[in-house]
Amino acid sequence: MKIALVHNENAGDQEHSTGDLVRILHGLGHEAEAYGRDTAGLLSALNSRPDVVVVSGGDGTVARAAIALCGSDTPMFVLPMGTSNNVATSIGAGSDTVRNLAGRLASTRMTRLDVCRVIGEGEGGGFEAFFVESAGMGVIGTMLDEENHKISELRQRVRGWLSRSTDHWESTARHVARVLRRQTPRWIDMRADGVDLSGEYVTVEAMNIRAIGPRVVLAPNADPGDGWLDLVLVTAAERDELADHIEARGTSAAIPPSPARRVRHVELDWPEQGTHVDDESWPNRNASRRPRRVSIDVRGAVNVLVPD
Repeated sequence: MKIALVHNENAGDQEHSTGDLVRILHGLGHEAEAYGRDTAGLLSALNSRPDVVVVSGGDGTVARAAIALCGSDTPMFVLPMGTSNNVATSIGAGSDTVRNLAGRLASTRMTRLDVCRVIGEGEGGGFEAFFVESAGMGVIGTMLDEENHKISELRQRVRGWLSRSTDHWESTARHVARVLRRQTPRWIDMRADGVDLSGEYVTVEAMNIRAIGPRVVLAPNADPGDGWLDLVLVTAAERDELADHIEARGTSAAIPPSPARRVRHVELDWPEQGTHVDDESWPNRNASRRPRRVSIDVRGAVNVLVPD
């Protein structure tokens, strides 16, 4: 195969360099060339006309590549190397050593990963962003605001907790639950597929995959390639029960207390704080302009090869 490699050397435990991965792929008989993970690098990778773009990194790197590849015929193959790997898990990318996963490129099946869009209007012009995990307001947005806007920075700060034992993941789950318990309800004017869902919520998430952030499962039945969003609405009455579910990490409360609603299109108010698109506050909380209201839907998809 002719492979365009996009690798984030800062992801996860940083076990493999870009050169390591190129050598592994060459050793498996592939033609491989590495490209940057910024927009220019991803466009260069796509323009090289590879048989597949191999994306090695965490959720942020996978999302960036998926958005760049959306609508093209070139498939993506993921080597999960992040801390949470929510996207890789959702598409069935597998969990094994990098060498073994790369070796399974010879036997794959095709699936799809939806790419979703948030578009808003506000004073001074329009706003637009794309995502593959989720977009919304509430607990994740608040965590991003508190951790300098990026969950990736939170992951880096707690990487020593997360990477070695279940206790460390439980510590992180307790932190998410604490943030959720102090969320105050906000009135959100909202419509989904024409249905009025306006009300007071502590968290609203339009999910494309089942989990977000540090492996917080909010939409266990989400299908990342079905063209639908899973809309999770958490009221004040459900706040503590959901916090308990997050702390249990699915062991004693396998089904979240706030069932997801499958929708095609959502329109909602966009508060000034506690909002996010994937792993970033959106817009940046220091931005001079913010949308007052946004629309969210699925805009396309990327082809993904996963181990068969």
